[in-house]
Amino acid sequence: MARGIDRRELKYVRLYRQGDRNDPLFRGVHDYIKQAGPKSGRRLPWTVTMALLPFDPVRPLTPSIHGAIAYVWDGHLVKRLLTITADVVSVRVPVNDMRISSVVPDYRMAGAMAAEHLAACGFTRLMFYNPSRQFDGRLIEEGFVDGAAAKGLPGGVKHHAGGPGKRWTDRHAELRNWLVSIAKPVGIATVNDAQASLLLEACHTVGVAVPQEVAVVGVDNDEMYCRTCHPELTTVELPWRKIGYRAAALLHEMMRGHRHTHGITTTIPPTGVVVRKSTEIVTGGDAVVAAAIEVFKRRLGEKVSTRDLGMEIGYGVRTIEMHFRRTLGRTPMQVLRHLRIEHANRLLRDGGLPLAEVASASGFASQASFATVFKKTTGMTPGEVRRGMVDG
Repeated sequence: MARGIDRRELKYVRLYRQGDRNDPLFRGVHDYIKQAGPKSGRRLPWTVTMALLPFDPVRPLTPSIHGAIAYVWDGHLVKRLLTITADVVSVRVPVNDMRISSVVPDYRMAGAMAAEHLAACGFTRLMFYNPSRQFDGRLIEEGFVDGAAAKGLPGGVKHHAGGPGKRWTDRHAELRNWLVSIAKPVGIATVNDAQASLLLEACHTVGVAVPQEVAVVGVDNDEMYCRTCHPELTTVELPWRKIGYRAAALLHEMMRGHRHTHGITTTIPPTGVVVRKSTEIVTGGDAVVAAAIEVFKRRLGEKVSTRDLGMEIGYGVRTIEMHFRRTLGRTPMQVLRHLRIEHANRLLRDGGLPLAEVASASGFASQASFATVFKKTTGMTPGEVRRGMVDG
C-alpha cells in the first residue's frame, strides 16, 4: 500500500497569476511537481492555489504559505508578498531585492524577434505601438527598435499622449487617427496580444487592409486573443510553461533553505514567432512575386529551384530574381527558406510528426540540414521547440 504524505512534508504554494489551471505558467509548475518528487514515484508534496493579486486572502483550508510565485507587473507589489512568506519568485518582472529571485522572459529578444519577422515578410517600414509604460513593454520596445536597426530599418515608436488617466474613447480615437496618417505598407508590433487585437479592430474600423497595408504582431501567444482576431494574430510566444517549471524548481531550492538561490535573476528566451494571417509576405502588387510565392506555398515539401519556378510561372530566372530583389530585398530562395521555416514551426508545435518527417514535409533534404538551418534562423533547435515549454 502506498504511503500517505506526511503533513510535515506538505508545502503550500500560491501562484499569483490571472488564469486557470490550463494556464501555461501553472502547467509548468505542475510539470515540476510531477517530475521532482521522491524516487519512489510520488509527486512532490505541494498544494498549489491560485490568486489574482497579493492582497487576496489565503484560502480557508490553507493554514500557511510556504512559498509564492508571482506574475505581477509591479515589483513593489511582489515585495509585499514577503509579509506572507520568505520565499518568493517573480515571473513577470525582475525585482531588485536580494530576498526575491526572478525567472522572467527575455523581453528584449521578443521585441527583436517581432522586428526581424516583419522585415522577413518584406516590410521596410516598422513601427512599435506602446500604449503602456510598464516595465515589460519598455523592454519589448527597446528590443524592437534594436532589431529594426540591425536590419537597417527605422523603427518608429507610437506612445499614447496624455498618460494612463486618458479616457479609453480618446485613446481609441487617437489610435484610429494614427493608423490613417502613417505611411503604408507598414509592419507594426505591440506590447502584447490584447493591444494587438485592438490594433486589428482599429484597422477594420478605418478600412485599413491587414496585412496588405498594415501587418500586426503581438507578444505572448494568448490564444484567446490570437484565435479570435480577424485575421488571426501572429505573435511572439513567451515561454510561460518553461518559466513556470524553472520558477518552481528555484522556489523548491529556496524553501529547502538554500539561501544562495535568493536574489538571482534568470531570463528565458521566447519560444519563437507563431505565424498566423496578420502577417504575410508583402508582394507590393508585384504579379511575378505573388505568383512565385503561391508556387512556393503549394510546393513547400518539394525540391524547387529558381529554374523550376520560372518554368511554372512563365518568367526567366533573371527576371524573377530582379523582381524579388526590387520588391522584397531578398532572393527567391531566401523567401522560400523563410516559408519553410514557418511551416516547420507550425508542424513542431502541432507535435504530431517525428522530426525527420517535419524536415521532409518542410522541403529539407535531411534532418541534419533542417536542424542547422532552423537553429540559425530561429536561435533554437527543432527539438527545443518541440520540448520547448516543458524542458526545465
